[in-house]
Amino acid sequence: MKIGLRGKTQLGLFVICIVMISTVWVVAHQIVRNGSFKVERNMVEENLDRAIYTIRHRIYDLESSCRDWAWWNELYSFMKKSESSFSPDRLSTKDLDNLKIDFVLLLSPSGAIKGYKLAHENEAKVVAEFTDPSGAGTELISSMVPQGKSGFIRLGGALYLISSNYIFQESLAGEPAGFLVMGRAFDDSMLAKIGHELKMRLGVKPVPDDYKSDKVFAFEVDKDGVSGRRVLWGVNGNPLTMIQLDMGRPILELGQEFIRIFLVFFVIVGGVIAFLANYFVNMGFVSRIRMLGAQLASIRNSESNLEQVAISGDDELNELAESINDTLSTVRLERKRAETASRVKSEFLANMSHEIRTPMNSILGMVELLRETEVSDIQDEYLRIVGSAGENLLDIINDVLEISKIEAGHLEIESIEFLLPEMLERVVSLLAVDASKKGLSLICNISEEVPQRVVGDPTRIRQVLTNLISNAIKFTSNGGVELKLRLDRGHNPPRILFSVMDTGIGISEEKKKCIFESFSQADSSTARKYGGTGLGLAISSKLVRMMGGEIWVDSNPGEGSCFSFYVELKEPERMKSPTSIEYGD
Repeated sequence: MKIGLRGKTQLGLFVICIVMISTVWVVAHQIVRNGSFKVERNMVEENLDRAIYTIRHRIYDLESSCRDWAWWNELYSFMKKSESSFSPDRLSTKDLDNLKIDFVLLLSPSGAIKGYKLAHENEAKVVAEFTDPSGAGTELISSMVPQGKSGFIRLGGALYLISSNYIFQESLAGEPAGFLVMGRAFDDSMLAKIGHELKMRLGVKPVPDDYKSDKVFAFEVDKDGVSGRRVLWGVNGNPLTMIQLDMGRPILELGQEFIRIFLVFFVIVGGVIAFLANYFVNMGFVSRIRMLGAQLASIRNSESNLEQVAISGDDELNELAESINDTLSTVRLERKRAETASRVKSEFLANMSHEIRTPMNSILGMVELLRETEVSDIQDEYLRIVGSAGENLLDIINDVLEISKIEAGHLEIESIEFLLPEMLERVVSLLAVDASKKGLSLICNISEEVPQRVVGDPTRIRQVLTNLISNAIKFTSNGGVELKLRLDRGHNPPRILFSVMDTGIGISEEKKKCIFESFSQADSSTARKYGGTGLGLAISSKLVRMMGGEIWVDSNPGEGSCFSFYVELKEPERMKSPTSIEYGD
């Protein structure tokens, strides 16, 4: 009997599906059993942790109340002289319920009971535990530590959450006047409330005699579900009881149901796949795809004059071929446009660089020649400031012209040794005139921990600082501007943090998200009122990132701004720097 290609394909797919279904059933069933056991065990442990955390949170609340009362002056006076508006007899059962406690005890420094209040008459056994020399209460008081003790305790055969503390004045001065003990019953009612809050079934079990660990003592699995237990330790260091959690087995049931659904789905999908696979094999799908791939490879490798792809048929593959041809045409057009734009941009930047730098260099050269003539000291200082301003302006022009280099990755960052205070003084002295004209103070505050000599790119750092301080002066009408440097020891290794703070107009939360983007300013009216292109912060942000740092801003409208950044600076040798330099009014 001859079987054709179609029949062989169908038979092969059928055999594969049967084998896969059988294998999936066996493997999935075993995985679900083992996985559900692990998940259920983890769930029991996590839920027990949640329950114990909730119980300890109640202990913390009790501890907080006990500490507040123990450090109350009225209670201190009562314990010292019994002359106080406070007395435990004044506490009502309602007061104890509001405080969520079942008893309050006041004991003298020697351990004698000086007063108490019980929420229920059956709490009378609690008092006996503090008068009996071998009682748990007496042991608690005798082992008291300065910060007090809180936890679980068994008093009169019942379990309690307890907190104890020394009684001090609110100022914590002087000797303690005694002890304050507060307790709350840890009974079925509390467990029921906790279980209701956490949607758990909780209970308590006695500690077995062979207990050796404070972790999950037992994890049991039966037909009704799973259970786990964990030990609760007493405040005196002894195991008191075990809290138990009972759960059903929803994970196993869900896994088994998922296996059944998956197998049905697998059979349906397998049949559909078998049909589609047989169809596409007969239609020569693979051969047409290979033809299309060969044509694209030929175009990519420029092995022929072929500019478009073509395949036989009239279906989705033909539409794909048409889309590929459209894309190829678009790519060729955009490539030509990009090449033209790149060429025009390069020519423009080259011409602008020549036209701007030539007169600027002439100005700077004339300033230097003038300084070599006979001029007074103050004239020499003015010329120095003019020269510095010209150099800074030239740097800014270069940076604006080099923004394309930054975006193209052609700008190189230097790494040279320089004097950090000297560089900062040049920046501040350059901008102090502008600040003085507006009646603003300009302060440079350098922490003593900041080293004087560092290794980095002083030109780029000066450019960033000049831009930030110029902006601060521009957008500040009253007050001043401060440049602050400190050593951030929260980072390893420590890094120098630059901050420029002002008392200006501030920046809204919405605008802070785009303040470092090109041509972006805090307000649409900012450019009209204050001027500027909106490129300064974008250039600064790019330069800081290229120097291995980060820049950010903290600001609120009307409350000023604080621009901070750090860059990678190495320290050749550790030196101290001046604490503060002030310029302007």
